[in-house]
Amino acid sequence: MDTFRPALPLIQEKGIKVAVNAGASDTKMLAELVQKTIVDHGLSLKVAWIEGDDVLDVVNKLLGKGERFENICFGGDLKDWGFEPVAAQYVVLSSFAYRCS
Repeated sequence: MDTFRPALPLIQEKGIKVAVNAGASDTKMLAELVQKTIVDHGLSLKVAWIEGDDVLDVVNKLLGKGERFENICFGGDLKDWGFEPVAAQYVVLSSFAYRCS
């Protein structure tokens, strides 16, 4: 929230859409906190939230179509792992949290 608050006036001015995703946390609660923060700043933005990061069905469909899902760190394909996937998570890397050096 510390990196988000200062940007609120510009977000409203530019008409930027606000969507939150808390991963395995309570996404609805985060959306409510963001909405309260917006109101507390005297702004009027709508907030959407993304719920349900499990994308296993999509991964399985793509595997069925021949997608390899190559491991970019170690090489090899998902099929080489030797296990049946039981979950697949959609991950967003925030520019606030990660930096390439």
